[in-house]
Amino acid sequence: MATGGSGETGNLELSRIVPFIKSQAAPYYRIFDENSGSRENARMALEFAPPGDSLAGMTKLPLTGGCQCGAIRFACDAMPFNIHACHCRMCQKAVGGPFAVICPTEKAAFRVTKGEIAWFASSDVARRGFCRDCGTPMIFDYPHAGDIGVLAGCFDQPEGLPPERNCGTESRLGWVATLHDLPASETYANSDPEGLLERIRSSNHQHPDS
Repeated sequence: MATGGSGETGNLELSRIVPFIKSQAAPYYRIFDENSGSRENARMALEFAPPGDSLAGMTKLPLTGGCQCGAIRFACDAMPFNIHACHCRMCQKAVGGPFAVICPTEKAAFRVTKGEIAWFASSDVARRGFCRDCGTPMIFDYPHAGDIGVLAGCFDQPEGLPPERNCGTESRLGWVATLHDLPASETYANSDPEGLLERIRSSNHQHPDS
């Protein structure tokens, strides 16, 4: 995971809040600054988003989320900053996937509202938080740092938290760049002669998104 880089940049003029549209995605608002993005930048972008804007609807504070079984729930009282996709081999192993999308949030703004996070020390300086009941990977944390990295998929509304950059690219899998070229279908549009998908849907034990 990259370091947070959460330095405040002070008050910004509205003219520096620039809307842009990401390809095949809803409208998002970011701050373009000579320095780096920050929690204050993200907060201001949300505050000045037009009424009814999709980002404002998806990222109303506090942001909530949790593990798959619902034993752990959390809330973030400030917007994440420096959201990034980390392709390092440690993150690949930690999430069991090609990369981890990490959303750094100030620790003072992050609170566990239900349950207790379990920890694995992946090195002498960093640890990974997970649910000991269902195994969901949830957190990357430098205990000495002022921010905590929440994995994007744990949020109830991850669509409103797009990555800003890639890191750990020395381990990026070559086929990641070709995923958008593969055939695609929705979950329940697949052929299912044994009725497994319907049985999964009718017996779903996953905690619902808020």
